[in-house]
Amino acid sequence: MSLKLGNGHNTKFWTDIWLEGITLQSGFPRLFALETFKNCTVAARFLNGDWNWQWRQNPRNGVESSQLSALMDALTNVSFSDEADKWIWNVDNSHVFSVSNARQLIDDVNLSSGPKTWLITFIFGPKTWVSNISQ
Repeated sequence: MSLKLGNGHNTKFWTDIWLEGITLQSGFPRLFALETFKNCTVAARFLNGDWNWQWRQNPRNGVESSQLSALMDALTNVSFSDEADKWIWNVDNSHVFSVSNARQLIDDVNLSSGPKTWLITFIFGPKTWVSNISQ
């Protein structure tokens, strides 16, 4: 699953995977450490057409400055819409989650000539669920 940014009101800026395929907390750890509101939304960071920061202290030269520059570059092409943020099911072309689609994915991955116990990992946003399926 992936997060499709809409208006940014339901997407956590630092802790959701919404840009570059990783959390911004992971990609820019020094900036995350400086952030005052670690659970802020994307919409809260983008006000009046500009990125708005709430740092404990301004980023210093070196790594912090370098990370801020890289973050600003990554944010250059972000676009918003009037729609709410939403999760997209990337397994099939419909992009709509169903139990049937999830079951088909599990069967496709696991019904092979292998051991009787399989480890399946699904990544949904920043959390990972692991299920041990035995026959």
